[in-house]
Amino acid sequence: MNSEALLEDVKVSTLPEEEMRAFNDLAQRFAIKELRPYLLAHEFPWTRDTDELVQSATETGLFGINLPEEFGGCGLDAAALSGVLREVAAVDGGVAG
Repeated sequence: MNSEALLEDVKVSTLPEEEMRAFNDLAQRFAIKELRPYLLAHEFPWTRDTDELVQSATETGLFGINLPEEFGGCGLDAAALSGVLREVAAVDGGVAG
């Protein structure tokens, strides 16, 4: 059996592909509509006024997405989290890290 055949059976995420795409789209919209304007309006380092940005991420459902649901998160797996971080990092890698 070749390596391509082995990879066909590997499931990277437990989340359906449509839901993964929806979270990625949500993260992209957040990064463009909320994060980018915030970064442009504030000087680096962002030592003040980050509460509003964190609150916005929380309301959007992006803050703590990999936390278990019983602790207020979405319980998403690492693959879903990495997709969200990729979209946020496209606007600012420091925020995604």
